[in-house]
Amino acid sequence: MVLVPESAGVRRGHVVVGVDGSDLSEQVVAFAFDQASLWESGLTAVMSNLIDLHEWVPSADVLDDVHERALCHLSEGLAGWCEKYPDLKVTELVTFRHPLPTLLTAALDADLLVVGTHGLGPVRRHVLGSVTLALMHAALCPVAVVPRSSTGGQGRYES
Repeated sequence: MVLVPESAGVRRGHVVVGVDGSDLSEQVVAFAFDQASLWESGLTAVMSNLIDLHEWVPSADVLDDVHERALCHLSEGLAGWCEKYPDLKVTELVTFRHPLPTLLTAALDADLLVVGTHGLGPVRRHVLGSVTLALMHAALCPVAVVPRSSTGGQGRYES
């Protein structure tokens, strides 16, 4: 599903994809790489690595270590796709912020924001919130929501 806000329309030059390391991420990343390649644009892969700072205050060394591990995890998740699309300029971004403001900021000048849906259901979504739902309402660019494959297959999105 792709939601296109009224404010969309000006070609800006890149695709942003939210990567969370879940089993759905591979399908989301596949769709984002395909779209960026079709549009001959760049791709920014974003991973929000939340740390609960209310429970403990990490040292700078710990934060650096967590950031490095998250960046490695993100890079590993993109590795095969970067090889499949060697001409595509890919930027990797790891933050310690909540995914909603992180993705909204990254997509300010994007042609497309690609995210997945975990199918929480109405009760869990109401209690936990839904980043995808909030992005659909707040993003200034089109938002593509890649659903979980009904076959459970990995690596390809359903078209």
